[in-house]
Amino acid sequence: MKQRVSATIAICLGIILSFTSTASALQCYECGSTEGWSDCNSRATRVTCGFSTQVSILDRNIFLPAQARQLELACLSLSAQGSLGGVTGYAYIRQCFYNDKSMCSLISAELPPGFRVNTCELCTTDLCNGAKSVTIAFSTILLMAVAVMLRQ
Repeated sequence: MKQRVSATIAICLGIILSFTSTASALQCYECGSTEGWSDCNSRATRVTCGFSTQVSILDRNIFLPAQARQLELACLSLSAQGSLGGVTGYAYIRQCFYNDKSMCSLISAELPPGFRVNTCELCTTDLCNGAKSVTIAFSTILLMAVAVMLRQ
């Protein structure tokens, strides 16, 4: 009888544990700069991502639609440039975001007139939006540009 109760308890615990979420919160680097990636990296902090109804890009609060808030969290690396009043400005941003590439279009649409997104990279592993991920993306783009120029 004692073995039967122990087996029942073990099965119940197993069922309860199978419904318990074991996922840990995503960690990303967070920084912002108008100077460049190296400046952003020098001031980057590690943050634990949480779900939010808005994000802030270039001091503009972007309110996210309800369906976006249902997405998996991701780390964002974003660069943008543009002109305002005849002055060219740049933005380099790393922060928590949502894992949907179409969200990059939402950011682009919300930027001030004359600004455009240059890079918008999303990743879903801890601290994946560090310097290496952007360097790899930049070097890939650079190699493709050189290949196109050599082909002509």
